[in-house]
Amino acid sequence: MFESQEELKRSIIAMLIRLQLSDNVKHLHEFAYIHRVAEHLGLTEEDVLSVEKALDKYPLNPPSDEKDRMTILYYLLFLMEVDGEVSKKEEQLVEHFGMLLGFRIELTRELIAVVKSYTNKAIPPEEMLGQIKKFLN
Repeated sequence: MFESQEELKRSIIAMLIRLQLSDNVKHLHEFAYIHRVAEHLGLTEEDVLSVEKALDKYPLNPPSDEKDRMTILYYLLFLMEVDGEVSKKEEQLVEHFGMLLGFRIELTRELIAVVKSYTNKAIPPEEMLGQIKKFLN
């Protein structure tokens, strides 16, 4: 597990940076989104730069709480489409992270499909929740 909440926050930012780098293009919107998430998590711009310089120091070690894991997946999904394009590499990385977070690949793929269908538009929360409900026991 994470040694601290600080480590968890930095690990989330590291995942987002890895996703940002997956298509080999740094978009301003992705950069801004990562910094908004960092601010929401209570991290500074310096913290983000520190994480970016040492990505391997922050491996994914998912929290046990499902709500926390789903929040991380949402961060990844929304970053994936923030630049208006969803690359195959981004999809593959989100699928990979989704599995590491403990979610079925089918659920992650359904959520990716929703995100792609609303590229450059606001995603209605009920669309995401509808996909999630299909996989609840």
